[in-house]
Amino acid sequence: MFCLNRGTQNPDQAKFCENRLKKTIVISIMFAGAFFLSGCGQKQTVQPQEDSTLTSNDNNDDLESSAPISETQTYFYDGRDFSDGVAWVKRTSTSNWEAIDNKGKFLFSLESGEEPKTDFSDGAAMVRISGSDNNESEKLVEKSGTVIFPKDDDRNSYKLLAYYGKYYFVRRHINTFEKTADETGVINNAGQLMFSPTDDLSIDWQSTGSTGKKGIFDMVDYHGNNFYDAYTNEFFKSGDDDKYKVASERLISQLYQGNLIYLHSNGNSSSPLWYLWPSQTHNSMSYNYSYTDQFQNASELGFHETKTGFYDKDKNLVIDLSSYKDAFAIGDFSDGYCTLRVDNPQDNSFWTVIDSKGTQMFEPIAQESSKVSCGRVLVKQGENNDDKSEYYIKVNGGTVIPNITDGSDFAEGDCLAKVGQKDSENSKEVNYIDTNGNIAF
Repeated sequence: MFCLNRGTQNPDQAKFCENRLKKTIVISIMFAGAFFLSGCGQKQTVQPQEDSTLTSNDNNDDLESSAPISETQTYFYDGRDFSDGVAWVKRTSTSNWEAIDNKGKFLFSLESGEEPKTDFSDGAAMVRISGSDNNESEKLVEKSGTVIFPKDDDRNSYKLLAYYGKYYFVRRHINTFEKTADETGVINNAGQLMFSPTDDLSIDWQSTGSTGKKGIFDMVDYHGNNFYDAYTNEFFKSGDDDKYKVASERLISQLYQGNLIYLHSNGNSSSPLWYLWPSQTHNSMSYNYSYTDQFQNASELGFHETKTGFYDKDKNLVIDLSSYKDAFAIGDFSDGYCTLRVDNPQDNSFWTVIDSKGTQMFEPIAQESSKVSCGRVLVKQGENNDDKSEYYIKVNGGTVIPNITDGSDFAEGDCLAKVGQKDSENSKEVNYIDTNGNIAF
């Protein structure tokens, strides 16, 4: 029954079934011969002959280049991408969120009414808590589930505000006979106070965004400083007087991946060179291409060209992309490769992959493609995303994992990707695959 049902779906499994049928016929004939001889009064033991075609490995290369997802009984109702070696999952629609490691091992479970607000980063994650009175609060937990922040405090209440990397803005509400006030401070991802809460510090965290601009927070006010650097835990001043040069230099130093940074020319002669960053979503295909403020202007930072491309730390253009009508890097270089979105003369978008010399790895395709991760690129099947099916390709353009639903980028280091999505309250369609399409759990 297995061969009958599965043989037409996978050529390699069909070959296996065909070989198994051959072997069954051979063994049946040999046992029939043994039965005949035993009827003649001579007892013989028949040894089945090994069918060499069973161990044939002629199509391994084809299987690797277009491997179907293997079957498994391990599915989740819902899940998040792996980050820092941990993923959030729900096993059923009514179960609590729990954390698993990159081997599928259970780490800890959240309580009822709690859900993950962020993925793990630098050993910690934020959890949102929904109260019975519709009030929300947050807590910071480590990978064992231990609450890092807030600590028990009968006198004060705390709220986590903006964050990036291992630093978090927190607001402490004090309500005593001596003082009623909201004070703002900074903690690290171990829950330690890096900057004691004070009413001298304020941050417009709803305007600046939960992560600032890649860890550089504007809309801050502290003793004349209007920026905060989450990499160095420092407040500093930058603005119209220096054309945001100090802020831009701090930010751009963090945007380098290895020795390269992607910069884009917008054709404006007064400020032609800008830097961009991904929007804060799980979808790597979504990028912020708008030139919203001077904070993104790299024209004043001493780069030796004003062309779109990748620049090294000496500010030299090393991968010139100006030959394209328009080109945008999708993500950073990963193991020497980067996805590129390019426009044709009619302003239609196409996608390809380039190597560290800028060489195209394959002819640009019309299907929207994600960043390179673990040597794989997620591709949407249909133009304009009408066809929701997806597949993964290698950096050379060859399909390696077909027929994916709601895929995601592979997590660097773990090289696991979440596929599938919840369709109903009772469905369990989410799991995690490796780079060959095998389901890990």
